[in-house]
Amino acid sequence: MRILVHDYGGYPFILQLSRELASRGHAVLHLSASGFRRPKAAMERRAHDSPDLSLASVTLDEPPRPSGWRRLTQERRYGRLLSRQIEAFRPNVVLSANSPLYVQASASASAHAIGAASIIWLQDLHSVAIARITGRRIGMLGSVIGGWFRRTERALLREADGVVAISPAYLQAIAEHGVPIEKVDVIENWAPLDDAPPSTKVNGWSIAHGLHDRPVLLYAGTLALKHNPKLLLELAVGVSDATVVVVSEGPGADWLLANGGGVENLRILPFQPYDRVAEMLASADVLVAVLEHDASTFSVPSKVLTYFVAGRAVLAAMPDDNPAARAIAQAGAGIVVDPADPRALVAGARALLADRDRLRSAGEAARTYALASFAIGPIADRFEAVVASAAHRSGARLSTK
Repeated sequence: MRILVHDYGGYPFILQLSRELASRGHAVLHLSASGFRRPKAAMERRAHDSPDLSLASVTLDEPPRPSGWRRLTQERRYGRLLSRQIEAFRPNVVLSANSPLYVQASASASAHAIGAASIIWLQDLHSVAIARITGRRIGMLGSVIGGWFRRTERALLREADGVVAISPAYLQAIAEHGVPIEKVDVIENWAPLDDAPPSTKVNGWSIAHGLHDRPVLLYAGTLALKHNPKLLLELAVGVSDATVVVVSEGPGADWLLANGGGVENLRILPFQPYDRVAEMLASADVLVAVLEHDASTFSVPSKVLTYFVAGRAVLAAMPDDNPAARAIAQAGAGIVVDPADPRALVAGARALLADRDRLRSAGEAARTYALASFAIGPIADRFEAVVASAAHRSGARLSTK
C-alpha cells in the first residue's frame, strides 16, 4: 500500500513506525512540521532504511505563532501545503497525528478527494483543551469558541475511516461524538527502545554541563502552560541541594527564565540534539514530569515513556488517573504526587534522592516495562490491521456513490 504518515509534532516513535511499515514493503511518505520549538526526531535517512521510505517536511515561511488568530491563519496555510503533498503522493491511506483541527480538516478532505482513507491518530482531545483554556481566559466567549471547535472535532472524527486513540480514557469522549466503535482502535504510545538506552551518569553531556558530580532532577520535553512550570521552580527552591535542569523551549521555559533568575540551582537549557538525548537523560538521578488536573482529561505525557526507556526513576506531578501516572504505578518506576501539592513534589524528590537502592530499582523497573511494552514489531502489526480496515472501509463507502 501507499501510506502517508503525517506527524505534526515530529515525534521519534511515529517516525519509527513509518520506518517499520516501509521495511514491510509499503511505500511510506513520512511528513512532519518544521519550525516548531519542540523536541523532534532526527528527520534523516539511516543506512538501513528501506528504499520505500521517503522523509519530508511541511514548512511555513515564518515561525508558528503560539496562539490567537495568527496561529489559526497559519494552520490554514499549513493545511494547504499539506494537501499539496497528499495530492502529489497519491496514497491509499493518510494517517495523521497530533494535528490541530484546521490541519486535520485539510488532511482528511485531501485524502477523501483522491479516494484515500483518512485515519486520525488522536494524541490529544483538541476541542476539550481549547474549550477549557479559552473558557478560563475569556469566559462566556471562550465557551462559544470551544463549542465551535467541539463541533468541528466531532465532524472530523465521524467522517474519518479510522480513529486510533492513545488511551482508553479517550473512548468516552469519542463515543459522545457519535463515532461508531468499530472505527476506533486503542493503541497506546511508546518510545523507541534504541534511541535513549540506559547509560552512565558520568558521560560527555553531563561533564560538559557540570552535572556529573551532583544530584540532578531533570525535566525534558515540551513545557506548555498546561504543565504548570511554576511547579519546577518550586521544586528547585524546595530541593536546594540538587540541581533542577529543565531542557525545553517555548512558553513554559520562557516563564521559568523570567521568574527563576534568583534560584541558583535551576538550569534552563534549550532542546538538545537528538543524538545527545540518551546522555542527557542518563545525567539525571530522577526524571520529572508535570501535568495539571485540567489538562489530564485531554493529554497523556509521552515524555514519561521516553523516561522509561532511559531506565531512570520518575517523579510525576499529575493526577493519578492519568494513563502515564498509572503506567508509573504499574511499573513501580517512581512516585506520583498531586500536581496541586508542591510540597508533595518536593517530598517525593527528597525521598528518591535519599534512597539509592530505590532509585536503582525504580530505574530498572522502568526499563523492564519499556522492554515488555515498546517492541515495534507487535505495534506495527496493529497499525497494519488498522490501515487495512480503514482502506477497506473507505473503498466500501466510495463504491456506493
